[in-house]
Amino acid sequence: MRHSPLPSSLGFQFQSVAIQDLAFPDHFTSTLYPDANVSLCDQVQNFGLLEPLPVQRQADHSYHLLAGYAYLPVLRHAGSQAVWCQIVTEEAPPFSFFALQILHGLSTVAASPILQAHLLRQARQTLAEEETLRLLPLMGHKPQRYKAQELLALLNLAPEAILALHQGFLTPKSGKALSRLSFEDQQYLVALILRYRPGGSKQQKLVELLTELSLRHNTSLERLTQSCLNGQQENPPNLPQQFQVLLQYLHEQCFPHLADAEKRFQQFIEKLAPPPQVRLNHSLSFEDESMEVIVRFPNQTSLQQSWSILSHLPSGQENQGVPPAQ
Repeated sequence: MRHSPLPSSLGFQFQSVAIQDLAFPDHFTSTLYPDANVSLCDQVQNFGLLEPLPVQRQADHSYHLLAGYAYLPVLRHAGSQAVWCQIVTEEAPPFSFFALQILHGLSTVAASPILQAHLLRQARQTLAEEETLRLLPLMGHKPQRYKAQELLALLNLAPEAILALHQGFLTPKSGKALSRLSFEDQQYLVALILRYRPGGSKQQKLVELLTELSLRHNTSLERLTQSCLNGQQENPPNLPQQFQVLLQYLHEQCFPHLADAEKRFQQFIEKLAPPPQVRLNHSLSFEDESMEVIVRFPNQTSLQQSWSILSHLPSGQENQGVPPAQ
């Protein structure tokens, strides 16, 4: 459990609160926790709630959660009747009130860019800009205006993308790139990511390729991937292999000349049929036709035995019209 010093200007009361009186602070936050988390259900069942939930009493005598949001659907699912809560006094200073929601031991703000953005959006309604930016270091960011704007922009994404960002299936870098796509394309791309669950670099490559092709051809992501995905009829599906095939297909669509050059180079290697200990690499630029040959020797003796042959290999300058060195 993470323990951080809470603002000293806050006052607390501890008491048991009925589950039926607990509520999310707003509708948006409730949409981020549609179901009870299975691992948290097991934790609560085996050990109970290890720390009182921080709440704020409302005028209608309900209590709004300030952290530990994921526990509310878990407690409801478990049929709990009441739970111990840490009630923040009404006279809490505004900045300390928002800082509590970041620093509390049950807070998951640091792990969720969506909770960070939502908290900043709420803080802007109460705090001056300078104070709002002071919240960023508590979240692990530099107190810079562009970073706040970058986080707030995530709230303009499609609901499916917002939820995937919050749950960690979509990386913040990928989420930022999704802003260039329509809601329909965002939803489709999130569905692909949830199906294949690619890691950070592969996910970013998928997003970049699809975004580039969509903007280049002004067409939907579904249409761009349709022919490739329709050919994947394995049962049960081999998802990692299917995802790699999809990436390769999109790469070929995005860089057709490069893909054609790569195929011709592979055909060249197959025609040569080099032995296992020989590896051929082409130049990073296919406009440069030079290549390197790497030969693996098991030991120094075998290298010495072949050195007389290797030392007489042409330097390559002859083919370029340059006289060999004397």
